[in-house]
Amino acid sequence: MQSQNLKSFDKRNWFIGEPHPLLRGKAGGYVVFRAIEKDRLHVIDGEMDLCVVDGRTPYTQYMHYRLLLAAASGSRYILEGKKIMNPYHFALYAWRETTTLYVTFNKVAQSGSTGTMLNLKGELRVSFTELLKCFISLKGNGRGRFIHLLLQTLIRTYILQIPRVTRENFIVTDSCDKSYPSSTIDDIRTADGYIIRSRHWKNARNPLLLSREKVLNPILLLNGYTMESYWLPTEPHDLVRNLLEEGHDVWLLQTRLHPLNPANNATIEDIGKYDIPPAFGKILEVHGPSTKIHVVAHCAGGLAIHIALMGGHVSATHIASLSCTNSSMFFKLTALATIKMWLPLVPISMAILGKNKILPLLEKSKGSSGHRLLKFIARCLPRYERCTCKECEVLSGIFGNAFWHENVSPALHHWLNTESATKLPMSAFPHLRRICNSGYIVDSNGNNSFLIHPERMAISTLYISGGRSLLVTPETSYLANKYMKLHQPGFRHERAVVDGFGHSDLLIGEKSHEKVFPHIISHIRLAEQEGNDLTPRKKYSKEALDWGDDPYREYGDFGCWFFALAIIFFFLLLHVLFW
Repeated sequence: MQSQNLKSFDKRNWFIGEPHPLLRGKAGGYVVFRAIEKDRLHVIDGEMDLCVVDGRTPYTQYMHYRLLLAAASGSRYILEGKKIMNPYHFALYAWRETTTLYVTFNKVAQSGSTGTMLNLKGELRVSFTELLKCFISLKGNGRGRFIHLLLQTLIRTYILQIPRVTRENFIVTDSCDKSYPSSTIDDIRTADGYIIRSRHWKNARNPLLLSREKVLNPILLLNGYTMESYWLPTEPHDLVRNLLEEGHDVWLLQTRLHPLNPANNATIEDIGKYDIPPAFGKILEVHGPSTKIHVVAHCAGGLAIHIALMGGHVSATHIASLSCTNSSMFFKLTALATIKMWLPLVPISMAILGKNKILPLLEKSKGSSGHRLLKFIARCLPRYERCTCKECEVLSGIFGNAFWHENVSPALHHWLNTESATKLPMSAFPHLRRICNSGYIVDSNGNNSFLIHPERMAISTLYISGGRSLLVTPETSYLANKYMKLHQPGFRHERAVVDGFGHSDLLIGEKSHEKVFPHIISHIRLAEQEGNDLTPRKKYSKEALDWGDDPYREYGDFGCWFFALAIIFFFLLLHVLFW
């Protein structure tokens, strides 16, 4: 590219965020991997891009590497790596993100090969010394220019926080699936006089076949605090349709925290005590009093079903199985979410809201001055991943990010923020804060009234966590799985940690039907096969008594201020030396 064109490209690049061609190119050299090959692995074809842009994550910068390696033995391997850099806390995680490479290492299959193929994944980290050596060893007339452009992208990402694209360019209009299975909506009156709703889908099996097959138990779905996780009309796959195809009737409970019937005064305990029991009653009324129900719950819904069970409001004899995503009787948060709950942000928010605790989320919606002030404050609060959608920014400011944007389709993102989650009932936040600060379910007064009753949890369980934590950490499922194996060893208890997923994207992600749903469906199938198996109960589980460290415990959750400052100083020094 001619110098004049480069200069004009630089100006355009800075304003619109288009990556500079000097940050993309070929890579050479060799890789030392003694555990695989004794000799060096030489790069015969390498590509790298130090500023990759994804329209779903406009504030995030990616670095991609792909190396085709050849060994002296004749074997060939492919090493692919990715760095992910988010504008979190003004470069708090800059050092860790810029020096951590998430890699996959695969052996290229040769024709006629019958051996086991190599497929590894993990993390590679570069030390400060090695990074300094790398920059010093740069050669060529354009090394100063290269460093300047690289620093420019990092400053834009971490300091200026300017989006490189806008999500509006990726919105698909009128994307709802017109052929979505039909459902009926029932009003349910709770014991405290509140009206909630349930949506009912009848199974998709042929009625003639059903008469000859075993009738499968119905399934009750419990959403998180406010966002829809199961019924996704914009998507080709969701859990409702997968369960219908399995032959189950599906019931989706819309509690008093649902945007369609928001309550101005409610707690998580109210859902477990007043909403879930009549929902069970409605299902038993339709399917018969001896019916058992599979329960699938997410986040706050998982807290509520554990409160219902361990509080004695629902009997375990009516439950066929329980599957929870990022929830259990324990609730362990990431560092940022923990700090938010520990600080008096919730009491301050309640005071700002005043009497009306229902926050309108739409940008154009009318609200009080307190509502507008709270939304402004929420947009200013730190979060792991930023978005150009203002409604999404409000939700992530209050809760923390509910999902990794790269996992969610643009159509679903638009539907969630403009049609599904349009109101946020915040009255349950004080109770949620008590649960978060305790680390396990407590009543609305903060008392431990539930964990002392493990005998009420006589059910098979599955606890699923996201391997790339956003709100709730894998410790939540780890502790719950140990608790159940210890106190209910006669039942089947499973746990899964799914790599690449955060919080709600476990259920709403584009790849959820491939990587997450099979765990839930398999658990339900096994429960159907077990039926009323009365296997003698063991007194205890030796496996549950082994309380070692969780292998999925994440590294460096709090970040490191020292290295954050060190990397900023290092970048500024390079800028002075080479420009």
